[in-house]
Amino acid sequence: MQAVHHHVRQRILKAPAGAVFVPMDFLDLAGRAAIDQALSRMVRAGALERLARGLYHVPRINAALGVAVPPDPDQIAQAIGRRTNSRVVASEAVIANRAGLTTQVPAQPVYLTDGRSRTVAIGKRVFRFRHVSPKRLPQGDAAVAHAMQIVQYAIDHDVADKVLTLLAEALTRTQRSALLRQARYTDAKTAAIARQLVNAPKGPARG
Repeated sequence: MQAVHHHVRQRILKAPAGAVFVPMDFLDLAGRAAIDQALSRMVRAGALERLARGLYHVPRINAALGVAVPPDPDQIAQAIGRRTNSRVVASEAVIANRAGLTTQVPAQPVYLTDGRSRTVAIGKRVFRFRHVSPKRLPQGDAAVAHAMQIVQYAIDHDVADKVLTLLAEALTRTQRSALLRQARYTDAKTAAIARQLVNAPKGPARG
């Protein structure tokens, strides 16, 4: 048991402050019962905080204010996705707001998933997971998955030109090609924007 606790602790210590974990993140180290005991021990020691049953995060303190920083919503959503063995990505409305395409802030964070639709309350936060076709959720690079949602936003709000400029600056050539490979399995409009993006002259030369 000491060995299990040591390995779990080492993995957590290597993670960035604010990281969110679920027991499944450690099942390569030991069985579920041993992992649960190790995580509970770390909670008692103050190295972890339990957000909800089976959901933990590494506490983070704002050095200037001396107050605890709440865990990032995306980290929580991704951890919930791992717990349910489903892919998760922020919805087009959330990502469009982050990208500066809209000033509208969703009242509740909405995430797309290939798992079932549901609402999850974590403390005072409420997370909505909306089931979509798996083809809406590209695998691999998170930037490509986010770009897919931005393209969807562009189609829904007729701002393709603005989005093309934004993505050409943000994505590497490799990421643009990956987006096109994924987009061909979605619909004609998404694939058309992805083709234009691959041929756009702007953007970083790396990759």
